[in-house]
Amino acid sequence: MVVDQLEFVLDVSAQRETQRTRTARIYPLPVGQQATVELSGWDNVQEVQLELLDATSRLVLQANEQAPLFTFQRNGLPAGLYAYRLIVDGAVVQAGRVVLQ
Repeated sequence: MVVDQLEFVLDVSAQRETQRTRTARIYPLPVGQQATVELSGWDNVQEVQLELLDATSRLVLQANEQAPLFTFQRNGLPAGLYAYRLIVDGAVVQAGRVVLQ
């Protein structure tokens, strides 16, 4: 066997990850009279909206802010389990449940 021509090709590509991790937190849990909403990893946030819904899916609290860190007041809502939606610049980025104590 005679090898006339031998050729090796090696393709290497590297890609730098530029996307930052985005997180959203609500604390303390359970919520007392007030709680803090904290977003990290979002650049140039224009509007942050927090919506609380009761067991019948009725909107009972809405907080609108322009900062990635803000505090919202319970405003006399009774203790219980509420659904929440966290909306950043018009898009729902997190939804879940929160307990008001």
